[in-house]
Amino acid sequence: MKTLLSFCLLLAVVPWARGEVRREGEAWVLEDTQLKVTVGAENAHLTVLDKASGTLWSQADPAQHASNKDDVRARRAAKPIVVDGNPEEWSRIPHDDYIWLPWMGDNGEANCSGGAKVMWDDTMFYLYVRIRDDNVAFGGEATEQWWESDSVEFWVDSVQVGLHLAPTGKEVAVDSHGKAFAGSKLAVRLVKTDHLPGYELEVAMPLEHFPVLKDAQAGIRFSFALGLNDADPQPGAPVKRDRQSYSPRNWVHSAPMTFSVAVLTDEEGQTPARSSENDRSAKAAGRRVSEMKPDARPNRLTYKCVLQEGQTAEVPLDVTLELVNGKAAIDVELECRSGPETTIKPFNYPFALYPSKPETYFVGVADYTNGRYLPVGDPFCRSKEFCLAGGDLPFLLVTDGQQGLSTTLLTPWDGSVQMQTRGGDPDKLGFPGFRWYPAKGMWARARKGRLSFFANGGYATACKIYRELAQEQGLVRTFTEKAKQKPNVRKLFGAVNWWGGSPAFALEAKAAGMTHGLLNGRPSPESMAEVVAQGWLMSEYDNYEDINDSEVIDRAKSPVKTHAVVKADGEFMTAWVTRDKDMNPVHTFMKQCTGVMTECARIVIPQVLATYPYNTRFLDVTTATGLKECYSPLHPCDRKRDQANREALCAYVGDELGLVAGGEHGRYYDVRFLDYHEGMMGGGCYSWPAGYLRDIESREEIDERYLKYGIDPAYRVPMFELVFHDCVVDYWYWGATNDYLHKFAPEITDRKTALNVLYGTPPMMWVNSHGLRWSEPEERQLMIEIYQQTCKLHEVIADQEMVSHEFLTPDRKVQRSTFADGTVCTVNFGDAVYKVTAGEREFSLGTNDFYVKGPRVEQWRLRTGGANDERDVYIRTEQFLLVQKPAGNVRQQGLVASGNVSLQRDEAGARISLGNGATLDLDLADYCSDWRGKPVALLVLDDRGNVRCRGPVVRDGKVSLQAGDQDARYALLVGDAANAPDLVVSRLDVKLDRGPDGGDRAFPVAILIDAEVKNLGLAMAQEAVFRIQLDGTSGPVLLEKRIPELAAGGELLFHTSLPGNRADGRRQIVASISGTELTQTGPAQKTAPFRTPTVASAFPIRQELHFHVPVGNAEGLAIELTYPLPAEADPANLRVLFAGGISTPAQFERGKEAPGKLVFVLPAGAPAGNTQAELLAVPKGKEGGVYPPDSPFTVPEDGSRLVFGTYSLTLHEGTLTDIAVHQPDGSELTVVSSIIESSQETGWSAEPGQLTDFALEQLGPVRAVFRMSKTLQGGYKLTRRFLFYADRFEVISACEPHRSLLTRTMYAVDGIAVKGSGGQAVMDGVGDNEDFGFAGQPQWFAAFGPKYRSACFALTPAEGFTYWDSGTHRGQMGLGCPGTTERRVFLWGPGTENADFAEKTWKAYAETLEK
Repeated sequence: MKTLLSFCLLLAVVPWARGEVRREGEAWVLEDTQLKVTVGAENAHLTVLDKASGTLWSQADPAQHASNKDDVRARRAAKPIVVDGNPEEWSRIPHDDYIWLPWMGDNGEANCSGGAKVMWDDTMFYLYVRIRDDNVAFGGEATEQWWESDSVEFWVDSVQVGLHLAPTGKEVAVDSHGKAFAGSKLAVRLVKTDHLPGYELEVAMPLEHFPVLKDAQAGIRFSFALGLNDADPQPGAPVKRDRQSYSPRNWVHSAPMTFSVAVLTDEEGQTPARSSENDRSAKAAGRRVSEMKPDARPNRLTYKCVLQEGQTAEVPLDVTLELVNGKAAIDVELECRSGPETTIKPFNYPFALYPSKPETYFVGVADYTNGRYLPVGDPFCRSKEFCLAGGDLPFLLVTDGQQGLSTTLLTPWDGSVQMQTRGGDPDKLGFPGFRWYPAKGMWARARKGRLSFFANGGYATACKIYRELAQEQGLVRTFTEKAKQKPNVRKLFGAVNWWGGSPAFALEAKAAGMTHGLLNGRPSPESMAEVVAQGWLMSEYDNYEDINDSEVIDRAKSPVKTHAVVKADGEFMTAWVTRDKDMNPVHTFMKQCTGVMTECARIVIPQVLATYPYNTRFLDVTTATGLKECYSPLHPCDRKRDQANREALCAYVGDELGLVAGGEHGRYYDVRFLDYHEGMMGGGCYSWPAGYLRDIESREEIDERYLKYGIDPAYRVPMFELVFHDCVVDYWYWGATNDYLHKFAPEITDRKTALNVLYGTPPMMWVNSHGLRWSEPEERQLMIEIYQQTCKLHEVIADQEMVSHEFLTPDRKVQRSTFADGTVCTVNFGDAVYKVTAGEREFSLGTNDFYVKGPRVEQWRLRTGGANDERDVYIRTEQFLLVQKPAGNVRQQGLVASGNVSLQRDEAGARISLGNGATLDLDLADYCSDWRGKPVALLVLDDRGNVRCRGPVVRDGKVSLQAGDQDARYALLVGDAANAPDLVVSRLDVKLDRGPDGGDRAFPVAILIDAEVKNLGLAMAQEAVFRIQLDGTSGPVLLEKRIPELAAGGELLFHTSLPGNRADGRRQIVASISGTELTQTGPAQKTAPFRTPTVASAFPIRQELHFHVPVGNAEGLAIELTYPLPAEADPANLRVLFAGGISTPAQFERGKEAPGKLVFVLPAGAPAGNTQAELLAVPKGKEGGVYPPDSPFTVPEDGSRLVFGTYSLTLHEGTLTDIAVHQPDGSELTVVSSIIESSQETGWSAEPGQLTDFALEQLGPVRAVFRMSKTLQGGYKLTRRFLFYADRFEVISACEPHRSLLTRTMYAVDGIAVKGSGGQAVMDGVGDNEDFGFAGQPQWFAAFGPKYRSACFALTPAEGFTYWDSGTHRGQMGLGCPGTTERRVFLWGPGTENADFAEKTWKAYAETLEK
């Protein structure tokens, strides 16, 4: 009982438990311990006292409003105006009633100025306008974009009227869509005789088009604005608006609050006084208010209010104001008494509250970015609407840096927050007020908002107020919660978002130390699996918003008739517009309704996942676009339903499919389902076509608007991170990535890195385009540094709430953010040095420098002041170490380092990298206590992370490393990983024994083979098998020995021989060790090549061959001969012997009918002209003869990674993908992402379809042959045969119905493109066709660079040449096919400087085709 009594007494004194509602004179008061809210009984005028700060917030004074000046006077016409463009009937209007349009631009008075007069009568609204324009450019008959030509527009309340002025006499008054207003009359005539020429016009509009004037009478006030659109095109150029003049000057489109106040007068210009009855302007002080009283529920005040201005009929509202329990907040609820089907227009209520010192305030809002922070008088936000339909975050805050007000939409689908200025305020300081919208033209449901007040903490406190609300609404779902159901989400922590890369790049990046990554694209399933296996995320672009018409549902494809958004006028809604290099429109997509999006995704995504092992998916547009209404009877939705539909799509991908889910941009409502956003780190305001991935060509293209509003940290705050940092990862925009502007503005790259550190987010980059290029070593190093400086921090704090953010200097250039685990990030964006003290050390932060300290991380980046402006960089986490010390040493616990050093811990121990000349001394026990007393070994790695050999021996737990004039990489193995055997073939020698006197024998007597096996590891090796084989690990076994055990440090010698007459031509000996977990230093294998002559006498079967060798570069050219192979000959053991002893393997392919086909390739040195050679064969079953040549190719039957002499590739679903050229260091450079059939009907950049036949037909020492059949989109039947040789392949294609571009080559790397008909272009992802494509009739093309060469030759005639160098794919070249069957040969090889190789090779092919 005592406990219960104590609890009741506590309730009695808890501040929020006893709010009070009472009458005080002419007002009602709601009061608790935090707020005192005063509401005028007659006009609902609102004031709020925030008791904690002592700040009084008030709406505009009604008394002051009553004295406001009427800006525009419209006189009653004595009789109807004759609309003929003649100003005589307007002469009685006094000069004072003239509406003046301000001069705009150079020569503004003569070229862009004017004025107007207004009159009215019982049925019509009249306007006369005189425009001065010395270059009149009226539009044509089409009215859809009337504003682009010389035209006039005006607004009456919320109704916009455009006056389309056509030279044909078809001038017309239209709405914003170009639809004519019924009953309107318009006349225009040119003015040429005046010293200021131009034109004048008259218009008469029926009052029925303006609801605010439905019962027109003298005294009615309404909102009015007048505008002039001026186009001054150059001769021959399209007509396009280049300037605009508006009255009033501070006009904002669609915002009547910013318009002038106009008044209807009588014929003499007299007007009744302003009143609440006749003032229908957007600036009217109040509504008709009645029946104000306390509600039966506590802490609530209710009253009735009538909306009038802007409405077609009066809208009766019930208004409720409520003190929110436990919070310094007021909830506002509006309900329509006439029911949910009441027709309404947009309206504002309640209006803005203003503090006592408004000039000291800033506005914070997530406006297509994670947060802006601007003075309330900044032109960017003047009278502007934010948070439309909820926006990115459904609240907007104003603060003086400590105290402030947050305005939140509780029913966000139907509202916005508008910055409203007080009448008569010369500084036009805007403060937030609610603006509400109809739902499909109707009231539909209650409108709710909240006003939250705070006394300190500024914008950070406002964000925390909203986070608490979001938690109550179930919108906060942290990574900790997500990871329980979807562990892969943690792979986002520290992951660069990469576009335009290949699996080969991902492997390189991982070898360079990038432990986490997010790669977008669709490589082969096998290559994708490699990326996933290394711990990365593999994602694909997807789009259900923008569609082309298709009966087959696929990405960006659906039946428009049944899926598109239907607008209120019955028309389908258009969507994304593709554009050419000059930004002219090319194609328009349609907007798909969200009501069918999830249904489409359920068709598309499972089909993809059945083949491709994606663990991530990116949804473009879904969360980037605003909420829509759809009037289709098949899938109707208002904005609330639209949001729910978008949530359902995100939930399907992120929850039901369990994929890591991303979206373009971000919204508060998607955070439960999406795990990352692209674009939130961007500030918008791009001065280049960022959405179209267009690169800038000069610094001048980066305008001041972007530099201030887009990227200046002084005008940004991390609002989204303060609310949702521990729930979702935010990236930059793909058209403005971290390094997008690096070529012309490297300091912006630097600043974005610093912003990533401050906000606790990872970077986003393109691999080889739109910024830095991975293919360039110096630029690659910068990309690695961006990764290191941002991602290692993000790995630590990704799942931590950002608890605060603050400005540390008055100019807001030095900022600090703090995370829940105590990590503090301090960043200096200013020019002045800022000093940070940490313990006994002081850090001097220069421009874009930072210092980070937390329980699991310490990090800094400091300018050294050196001649090259080097940076001193240090990063240390539990898993990672980075030292970049241009001069001197860094001494930290357990280490001394100089130069460029990194250490990344892994399951085996760590990977260590030393830059040129760097040093590292590690005391392992002191550096990491887990390593104390454990076995340790060092392995030397190559640039790709592969083990080369053992490293220095580690003694007493001390590691001492120094790099020479080359970078050095090591694997540090600790514990069980170190205490393991390491069996290697340490030596393999092959010697040709020609007998005691050396002899003149055709064959050596024997091939002598000596091998040595060592155990370089720290533990005994057991149960190994050692083999020596001819040609490869599938070739004849010459020796096989079991090794039961070999102690650490032990070695064994082996010897065998091969009779000299059993191997001819180019052959090799392979020594290998097999067993389980026996080696640490890579494949336990060595290869030794040798060569012996091909002697005809060793082959009992010999026959003459006759064929033609063409001039030019014929090496590698395939010869196919119809040939009756003798029945006794072994088809697997054939040679072709040329004069002079040159030989090459041959392959016999038996067809369905005799006699079969003999295939070989021409060797180097084969003389040109008609040639005679010998076919050499061995009888079937002959023992002791020459061993047959083994196929030198790796050819799995499923087409998964095919490896040939100079290249490798994948045949995925019958499509050539991931074509890579072998590099001298043993690595692979992916040159081409795919070779595809390409058309609008089947897909421009991919070859999706259903594989109906796929088989390996032939495999031998000369070539591998595959066949495939496939049904493409649209029902097209594609068949192909692939003939793969050592350095080239031939593709034989046919398609029914006919398609002309059957082998379009999608290059993945930069290079030079050359075509056989002349001309060349630089392939770099920009420039489109560059006057190179779609011209001439070449029969070959080539592309090459320092690391690769490639060419395509037409073996059947080609017609037309396609080239498109834009975006991820380079070049995108193809030779057109005019016939039914196409034959193309593709050649691959090492880097070169010119296309001579292709010209010489084509010369050989051309002669062969003539023969």
